[in-house]
Amino acid sequence: MRVSVVSVRHNTSIVTYGQAGGQPQTYVVPNIDFLLAQVAAQTQPTLGDTVANNTIDQLVSAPGGTTNYYILTLPGQDSEGNSNMEIQATYDKNSSYDVLLKNQPSNDPSQNLSGFSNLFLSPDNKTLYFETEAWATSKAIHSIDIATKKVSYVAPGEIACVVLAGEFQGNLIVQQHRYFVQGGSYDNLWLFDPTGKELGIVSEDTDASKVCPTLPN
Repeated sequence: MRVSVVSVRHNTSIVTYGQAGGQPQTYVVPNIDFLLAQVAAQTQPTLGDTVANNTIDQLVSAPGGTTNYYILTLPGQDSEGNSNMEIQATYDKNSSYDVLLKNQPSNDPSQNLSGFSNLFLSPDNKTLYFETEAWATSKAIHSIDIATKKVSYVAPGEIACVVLAGEFQGNLIVQQHRYFVQGGSYDNLWLFDPTGKELGIVSEDTDASKVCPTLPN
């Protein structure tokens, strides 16, 4: 079982869990009238499409295909002028939905919850990881406990992948921009646990294909 994770914003395709073999999938935007949803299902809207004025930016499907998680762009802007965005879940093949997170802008870059992107599902299917707009040279990584909707700041940087198997299963490989003491900067891949504790350097470059989706034991 594998799940396909596709991000239009980052123009990447990341393999996690889900059905392989090209079985047709129905992409239905939640938070719309279900008559519209049925019409949308017949036309199979894809990432970047607009359905009922909501744009699908990214989706992640959990094992079994009955639960899907979306980053959506909605009409309008929040109080700070950011695009209205939500992270939503649909259950039982889109028969119901839940809003997990709406924009919550903040002047603290580590706590700013707007500009959602790069959605990942943990191997135990209990946590979503995502990025927000933060510093000039770095985004911020956050997590959502799917059951409680609790959002936690994890670390600065960009998620390269979530480790799916082995000794470090469930940890995150993160690309970070850092600075030398004597001046200048560099970008490497680092391993973090789900709480944001740095576990060590993974690669002295940013080629995630060398280390994702798994690390050796």
